[in-house]
Amino acid sequence: VIVSVKGYSLSSILPLLNRICTAKTVIIPLLNVFGTGDFLREQIPQAVVCGGCIYMSCFVTRPGHIQQVGQRHEIIFGALDEKGEKAPLLQIAADLKDAGMDAWVSQHINADSFIKCAMISAFSALSARYGITAGELRETETYRREFFALLSEAQKIADAKGFVYERPLVDIHTQSLARFDAGTTPSLLKDLKAGKPSEMDGQIFQMVRLAH
Repeated sequence: VIVSVKGYSLSSILPLLNRICTAKTVIIPLLNVFGTGDFLREQIPQAVVCGGCIYMSCFVTRPGHIQQVGQRHEIIFGALDEKGEKAPLLQIAADLKDAGMDAWVSQHINADSFIKCAMISAFSALSARYGITAGELRETETYRREFFALLSEAQKIADAKGFVYERPLVDIHTQSLARFDAGTTPSLLKDLKAGKPSEMDGQIFQMVRLAH
């Protein structure tokens, strides 16, 4: 079961997941909210719950139609317990690759998913505050400086949790920002502009909670 609802809708699907999931069910959450896998493992104890994240930029153009921006479509997932069974996850990754996705089983999924969540948190926070696109963030020194400051704070959280990376988060996401289409905005900003519920709590305030 791939879970890709927004964070504010997660609780609403718990009854369905509890009804359909068994001990053989593998749940892969792809939300931009760090800790979703741990939350689902508590709520759906009978299933095998992974951690996960996805690198893909897309948006709904009209009901039933989704437009992808850019060419990246990568799913990373793995067992929350590093001693957990890997064979079913490797088979899922193979099936996703056969379907045209770039899919990888991580040995350290909490650390790997935090990389994505740190970037989304910083980008969403600045976009929500200033209403800016990725291009404006990339080209404006004031915004870029704030972006790097937020990533530096996220690095302190990662260090405290024992996450080890080959490069600092600032360096990683300097490259990430360079790959974004100039007009890209986070879904949080799109939801705010549309007057819809948003993932502000999970994407921004969750980082504050993690710091404490």
